Amino acid sequence: MKIAWLNNIPEEDLKEVGGKAKGLFLLNQLGLNVARGFVAYDISTPEDETTLYEYWRDSGLGEVAVRSSATLEDGVELSSAGQYETYTCVTGEEQFKAAVKGCIKSLNQVNASKYRQFFNQGQSSMNIVIQQMVKAKSAGVVFTINPTTRHNDVRIEVVAGLGENLVSGKTQSQIILINREKPSFAIITTLLSNENIRQLFHDGLKIEEAMKVPADLEFAVDQSDRLVWLQTRPITTLDDPLIGELNTPFAVEGDVITNHNVGEMLPGAITPLTISTVVYAIDYGLRKMLTDVGVVRNIEEVPAELLISHYYGHLFFNMRYLYRITKAVTGAAKENIDVGICGQILDYEQPDDFKRLNGFIRLRNGLRYGKFMAGYKKAMKDISSIADRIKFSGETIDELYASITANLDLLNKALLDHYVTSVYSGAMNSALFYILARDDDNHDEIKGRIASVLEDIEDIESADIIKSLSAIAAAIIHDVQEAEDFDDNALKAYLKKAPTCVIELKDKFMQRHGHRCIRESELRSPGWKDDEDGFVSHLLTLIKSMANYKQKEKKDGPNNVEIFLSDYYGLKRLALRAFINGSRKGCRVREYSKSKMILAIDKFKDGYRRLAAMLVEQGALPEEDLIYFLTHQELGEMLNTKDAKYVKKAFIRKRLLPEQERLKFAHVNVGAPEPISSTLDYACKGATLSGTPLSRGQVIGRARVVTNAEDAKKLQKGEIMVAGYTDIGWSPYYALIAGLVTEVGSALSHGAVVAREYALPLVSNVKNATEVIRDGDLISIDGALGTVVIVDS
Repeated sequence: MKIAWLNNIPEEDLKEVGGKAKGLFLLNQLGLNVARGFVAYDISTPEDETTLYEYWRDSGLGEVAVRSSATLEDGVELSSAGQYETYTCVTGEEQFKAAVKGCIKSLNQVNASKYRQFFNQGQSSMNIVIQQMVKAKSAGVVFTINPTTRHNDVRIEVVAGLGENLVSGKTQSQIILINREKPSFAIITTLLSNENIRQLFHDGLKIEEAMKVPADLEFAVDQSDRLVWLQTRPITTLDDPLIGELNTPFAVEGDVITNHNVGEMLPGAITPLTISTVVYAIDYGLRKMLTDVGVVRNIEEVPAELLISHYYGHLFFNMRYLYRITKAVTGAAKENIDVGICGQILDYEQPDDFKRLNGFIRLRNGLRYGKFMAGYKKAMKDISSIADRIKFSGETIDELYASITANLDLLNKALLDHYVTSVYSGAMNSALFYILARDDDNHDEIKGRIASVLEDIEDIESADIIKSLSAIAAAIIHDVQEAEDFDDNALKAYLKKAPTCVIELKDKFMQRHGHRCIRESELRSPGWKDDEDGFVSHLLTLIKSMANYKQKEKKDGPNNVEIFLSDYYGLKRLALRAFINGSRKGCRVREYSKSKMILAIDKFKDGYRRLAAMLVEQGALPEEDLIYFLTHQELGEMLNTKDAKYVKKAFIRKRLLPEQERLKFAHVNVGAPEPISSTLDYACKGATLSGTPLSRGQVIGRARVVTNAEDAKKLQKGEIMVAGYTDIGWSPYYALIAGLVTEVGSALSHGAVVAREYALPLVSNVKNATEVIRDGDLISIDGALGTVVIVDS
């Protein structure tokens, strides 16, 4: 065994000490402040471990970090893949020896060995870096070129405390960007001083110059505000994914692009695997519809991934081809398409050189559109059995992958069937709006009136989620009166030994709704049947709100439909009744087909989870979660080529996902959407915000801004949920809240359907609601007028 201090490694040994030690030697040679330490290499006997301990004991370093430094640098470093070990805050003989053994053992642990074997990599040797621990008040990483955009910026990510809080994702980092050509260091942050930022910038560029490639650096700031460097490695920028790497590649200048509707179905940033399968299927369904109704002659005329575009991991509708329906189908109007997709009329015109078809062809296409829409009954029948027809087989990775590939056509079919039911539902609603708008130009009032006739619809699939969960909650409370005092762990323990009546209700719920969840179209999101924590959390919400909960009571006297129709006579009354009945039926069939569509997607979740487990077992992936960060096609390429670059790509994309999640976009864009900065002031007392009335009623309550599942868990009884969109997975919270405010939505969206069934006032399309309304604001919402008033801020 050899031991060398990090500032004094013999030049002839640099190839032996591993990449980590070699990088630290370079930092020392540049005269930078590097955490003191040494490297042990060519370790071969148990006696070497004892010698290493004695060397550390006599070194005076005190508390240290024990870090692996493997020699193999080809492909993806296993240390960054979580295969090689690092131990921090090591003190005492027992801890030290255990850490050294752990690092050495990690070289040949099962996953690491299988990884090298799968990707045909040679044998590596393990060296140990011992570094003095930095009592860090903050720590982070510096990229001398911004790897997420490749813009000419130095990117700093910093967190409070140790850097492992950043690496593990336990703490969200603060991101600082400094332009390399015109740097400015006057940045307001409590984590770094302006001098720290200045030094990080200049030292980073100095390191990059010495390495002759862009650098990825780790640092800490100690309690005396001194900068300490911990590690350096190169950034291979030409191969690394960017934050917008998978953006839809087509020219879309002048196109109207919106995240209405599809942004509710798949909100937030989505994974590459979902883009290549579920999103492709959504796009396929739309392209097939345009073909069937005569807008295009064949499906190939519409490029894949154009209608459902994705930018920076977020989904959007490109309206170009949808607006062509107005030139190709008799009776189609832009206003109807806007209302069907966005729940409102968009004040944008789509430039397009598509020529209006002649009257005969438009009439023929109108008949084809009617035929397509009338196919909703057949689509309902087909989609109800698609999940049962999706079957995956295969004992090997290649066989299972091939089986999943062969079944993707069924996923496309499921999305097409759902589109048929959605077109029927949307057409009925749009026709109702169109008739009423001929006599009344107050569109928000019309939407409120339409919402009133979409109440009290029997057997709504999504509304049954609350009803069924509430039945389980009531049975539990009946069995254990103290159930309201349960926490998640106590409820889990109870469910394992619950009486038969509770188990039967739970099993019945799982059979009907177990595939549903928050962000349910995302393959990475497990359904409630596979996510005990998620299910228990929602059930506990219902248990704690049971005293508050009551399902909407049926009113005596004329129902809303009859009251609505009382102002109309003759043919108009008959037409309105037909379209009201169609709209009500459309809500029911659309919600049913959505559930069956998600059931089909859930089958693919099961298939990909099984494939991920096999890939980890064979060493192709270091962790199962990485499967979601490769496209389906890339998985096939990785299996064929045995190229480890795909693992690296998956790791980088996973790291980029939280940054994609933080991005915000305008709900309607002209041209390719770009992220927008949020600099809005909070609404002041007395301010009135306008939106679309989607569920009647008036209520005053404290606002709770919900942007993710963790925010939703903070909801308290009687609060008003303010969200960008509504999600089926948030249904259990509807029994807790007093009302809803959303930034996007339509009369047919999930939130509106459930809100009406549970008499919750809902105002949607309130611009920037989650930014201008604060947690705790006392607000009043009117679900008939479509207004939100800040009573007290």
